[in-house]
Amino acid sequence: MMNTAMMNKVALIAGTVAVGVLSAQSAQAGTLHQGWNYSIDAVGDGSGGSVYDIKGLAIKETADDIYVSISANLPLTGIDYSIATDNNVGWGDLFFDFSNGTFLEASDNQSLFAVNFATGTDSEAPEIGVYGNVSAKSVGLQNDGYGTLEHYYNEGWGKPATMGDLATTEAVYSYYAGDALSDDDTPLKNVIDSGDRLGDISFVSAQEAQAAGLDFANFNAAGSEQITFKFDRALLPSGAYLAHLFEECANDGVAISGDFAKDVPEPGALAGLATVGLLAARLRRRRLA
Repeated sequence: MMNTAMMNKVALIAGTVAVGVLSAQSAQAGTLHQGWNYSIDAVGDGSGGSVYDIKGLAIKETADDIYVSISANLPLTGIDYSIATDNNVGWGDLFFDFSNGTFLEASDNQSLFAVNFATGTDSEAPEIGVYGNVSAKSVGLQNDGYGTLEHYYNEGWGKPATMGDLATTEAVYSYYAGDALSDDDTPLKNVIDSGDRLGDISFVSAQEAQAAGLDFANFNAAGSEQITFKFDRALLPSGAYLAHLFEECANDGVAISGDFAKDVPEPGALAGLATVGLLAARLRRRRLA
């Protein structure tokens, strides 16, 4: 039989672990729904028409995987566009930034992580996958789009809200360059320029995504295209991040903030810890009675 000291220790450990995990999950920014962290983009801010209008971005963390889903109208393969250098306008890369500085600083320091998820793009990533030690570059102009943030905003797009969790023009400038009044030469970098490939991604069907709790319709943000993939949780670090992506033409973009926990027990394991804590507390009360 457990003595009082041992029961106290079990209760303290179980309670601390359970509360710590729950606190890490509740600390995520954005909007949580059915285990997914959502960032919903402004409606109608896709320059060039509805095909470029991104609806939202969602991320889910499990003990084994990180799931990412993009709701939009632009197909995974892009669209034919004769003015683009390669006659196609598609998706830029998804960047994860765990630094406390600006995006341009993280790019210059090659401290970004990124996911190349579409083939045949203008990214320098040699193949689809997750990359580390990443620097970024701009391909907006070669896709008949925008090379700088100022150019994008001067055309009237992205107003009043802009990129999901970066909800104002000032917030976007501040994150990119550290200056809300940045000059016209602030580059809008939207694809991988260099980096080290860390691992694979695997695409998730709409049925699998729905079974995992994905529900853009709850936010009236279901586009004609839903691109969902997952990759090994171990490929990215823990901690607070800002993730974002633009299309190759930079006609629209979306950003999401969140926090990856150090350890994410499966729901059953978390329930088990809570049960142990409650049992120990109950035994302690009985002993003291």
